Amino acid sequence: MEKVAADIMHSLNSFPSVRENESVKRALDVMATVVKNRKQPYLIVVKNGSPGKQIIKGFITPQEIVFEVMGNYLKGADHIGPIYWEGQLESECEKAFRRPVGDIIAPVKICINATGKLMEAVFLLYKYRLGVLPVARCEEIIGIIHLDDILEEIVGMVPG
Repeated sequence: MEKVAADIMHSLNSFPSVRENESVKRALDVMATVVKNRKQPYLIVVKNGSPGKQIIKGFITPQEIVFEVMGNYLKGADHIGPIYWEGQLESECEKAFRRPVGDIIAPVKICINATGKLMEAVFLLYKYRLGVLPVARCEEIIGIIHLDDILEEIVGMVPG
């Protein structure tokens, strides 16, 4: 029987979270701990909703850390071309560390239903250029599929 999204998703409990108003430095501290524990370097970004309920605003992945932290520089480089100088990375990072996480998140653009086929997940990951895809049941996000999870399923299909 063909697997569906819920069969390969990771539960939300598998990922640490940060609040959208926390600093990028705080997110990096959490991500460093995750990487040391040899887990996937993904964070969930939340905001507080009704009492005891958190609303998922988006994700922080390595892509957001590298490209969004350097976002101001990269936007300028698109227009005038890249200019590099000594200490540039450190300078850009120091500015970015103080920014709120909400400035750099990958917002939730699209979800797949928990009963959605894996081919649909592949299509959504491709179409929206995502590394992670939220899995929903009754409009509530219940898990996440990584691009790596799809790759693992494909590798599992290789005849031995």
